[in-house]
Amino acid sequence: IGTGAAVAGVAGAEVLESAKPGVQTALALLVAAAIAMVGLLLWPAFLRRLLRLLAPQAIQDRQPTGRGIAIGIATNIAAWLGYGLSLWILAQGLLPASGLGLRLAIAVFAASYLAGFLALFAPGGIGVREGLFILLLQGPLGVGAATSLAVASRLLLTVAELGAALPFLVLRRRQARVLS
Repeated sequence: IGTGAAVAGVAGAEVLESAKPGVQTALALLVAAAIAMVGLLLWPAFLRRLLRLLAPQAIQDRQPTGRGIAIGIATNIAAWLGYGLSLWILAQGLLPASGLGLRLAIAVFAASYLAGFLALFAPGGIGVREGLFILLLQGPLGVGAATSLAVASRLLLTVAELGAALPFLVLRRRQARVLS
């Protein structure tokens, strides 16, 4: 959450703020909360208590290292940038005349995805993600193009997630047949 907020803020804080006043404050709060959580995870006493509550005995002896956390943060940032790049490429293919910039695509994807993720009342963030997506892109693209891109992005992510899961489902069924 923190890395996504940071990426959205760095990539398009001024654009996001002009589209929806107060977004910069929300992103800053998310980043601050994420930094606080990382700090807690690096505090050995807190981590031991947390693992005692949540993890099996075998995992309790392991503690994340600063290097491991840094690699996790870098990997998450790369993923957010990759998702934004994917949205930008999708926009170039569907709406080549839209002029959607890469920085804006990264910022809009990260901010709208986070909003959908944090909206616990909406399964998969459906509706919330698309609503913010359209709100942030209606100025530069127009409502119709922003809506089309939001729907296409949702469909693309759904197909990608199903495509990633399908081989494992097939493998699981084959293993079940072999074992029975």
